[in-house]
Amino acid sequence: MTDLPVKSSRGPVPGLRRGPGYLLARLGADSRGRWRQMLAAYNLTPHQFALLFALSELGEAHQKQLATLIGVDPRNAVLDFRRLDDRSLIVQQPDLEDRRRRIVRLTPEGASLVTALRRDGEQIEAEMFAPLDAEEREALHALLLKLFDGLKSSEDN
Repeated sequence: MTDLPVKSSRGPVPGLRRGPGYLLARLGADSRGRWRQMLAAYNLTPHQFALLFALSELGEAHQKQLATLIGVDPRNAVLDFRRLDDRSLIVQQPDLEDRRRRIVRLTPEGASLVTALRRDGEQIEAEMFAPLDAEEREALHALLLKLFDGLKSSEDN
């Protein structure tokens, strides 16, 4: 067997490096791994993380509204709400106008956890984007938002 020369131990063969989709997939996998490890340290799932963050921005919302905002079928989010409630990170109360609906808001413990998650998330991003200067980070963010918004509009069709 012949040993083939390897030009770089840090990445894929040059042809793969030319494909933006491949690079995004690799970077996405790395990012997902870092975030999952961070969330595991807090005993959270990605959906629970998203619910907590949405509540931190909204203040309070209906369960169905929250689930829809984070892209989860409301029926599948019930267990996430229950687990967050069991940990005293959220409180759920019947809506006084429609008792079939439940209003959800963060508890002080939940708000404190969101603060810690923001800090840890910022650290992950700082590590991932360390090779870029501030201007490059802003440009990358703008381009990613443009791609994301384009994806959302194509999903609507």
